[in-house]
Amino acid sequence: MEMKSLMKPLFLALCALSVPLALNAQSDSLSLRKEMAESARGYENSKRSTAPHRLMQQSFCDEQVGRYCLIYDRGIMETLPGEPEQVTKARNRVIVAFQKAVTAWPSDSTLVAPLIRYLVEADRGAEAVEISQHFKAVTTDKVWAMFLLGFAQHGARDDAAADETFARALHDALPNERQEMHDVTFILSRDEREKYQALPGPQRARYLERLWRLADPLYLTPGNESLVEHLSRKVYTHILALAPYGDEQLLSRADTTSDSQTHPVRRGLPAGLTAREAEVLALIAEGIGNQAIAERLVVSLRTVEHHIANIYRKIGARGRADAVAYALRNGLG
Repeated sequence: MEMKSLMKPLFLALCALSVPLALNAQSDSLSLRKEMAESARGYENSKRSTAPHRLMQQSFCDEQVGRYCLIYDRGIMETLPGEPEQVTKARNRVIVAFQKAVTAWPSDSTLVAPLIRYLVEADRGAEAVEISQHFKAVTTDKVWAMFLLGFAQHGARDDAAADETFARALHDALPNERQEMHDVTFILSRDEREKYQALPGPQRARYLERLWRLADPLYLTPGNESLVEHLSRKVYTHILALAPYGDEQLLSRADTTSDSQTHPVRRGLPAGLTAREAEVLALIAEGIGNQAIAERLVVSLRTVEHHIANIYRKIGARGRADAVAYALRNGLG
């Protein structure tokens, strides 16, 4: 009886101690997530507010993507200025915030992937590789980890290693993931794109193999630099889509064209659309019905309807006519 009477107050004392500890941990977690959100938002805003811009008529543009007028460098215009100091400082702040988060949650890909992106953008590729390798060791999603590692290796200018890593990732990926990563729809002309999309699976695979073999700029050196660049851009679009405090959140509050898709892959897909959503939108613009789109993409009708709902939400379309008009304005039709 005496031992029990001693144990009861001891148990109550331990419980009383654990409550403030749990509250403190929860408070620290909320504080850290707030720091990440604010620093990421500050970084994205600093890039947009300091980006070089010039009002141009469409006739002066070599290529127009959404609201972007692209003029190819012919050596006759002034060079672009260096990165503004406020962008560098903002990126350093977001790196520190996400480093703290990754230390606390090392297997969370929605934190690791943005950190790798920030490090690569800061030309700190070696650190990005180290983070990627650690993530690969602790995560259960080994395929995504390898894609991130390949992206980081490319950022560290080790394309031979990146080529090998991407090859392993593609080998282990699901068929639909492999198809999406290999897809070159947005770097082809419209006529060539239609021929490419009409090819059956085996012929499309041969088309891609020949395309990347011919595109290899340094065929006597290890690795295919062009293919690595393409796959890295694909990974980059996925990172931006997965980032918890990235472009997607900002775009929901701003009327702006995202560089998170078009400019990485083919200088952009507007409105933060994924590669698949942009493909669906392009087919809508061609007047193809939902069932025919499903058959063309070899997916279910329900999947197509899900993509269309996301497209309408992102571009603010009220119906098919709005979607077609948007696609034509943004070069997706």
